[in-house]
Amino acid sequence: MLTKQEILQKIEKHKEEIKALGVNRLVLFGSYAKGKQKKESDVDFLVEFAPGRGLYKDYVQLLQLLRKNLHKKIDLVKPSLVREELRESILRGTQVEAKI
Repeated sequence: MLTKQEILQKIEKHKEEIKALGVNRLVLFGSYAKGKQKKESDVDFLVEFAPGRGLYKDYVQLLQLLRKNLHKKIDLVKPSLVREELRESILRGTQVEAKI
């Protein structure tokens, strides 16, 4: 089963590709960040794009890149699409920021 450390290693390996899509910040949260994942768990990321980026094409390409390399279902959310209290909870709770 995929671990938090393996996810972070794969993100690091593809860091330049991720940055090229305009990603400023990629935050792993949820069960994988907490180390409580199950076989059927998806991988949750909060993503912040650079100004003027993060449109449909960037979002879809990032989603495809993550799916291809992690071989898991990916939930990829932008801060602007998450209720403020949930966003704050994500950032307050157990989360791991990938170095982008």
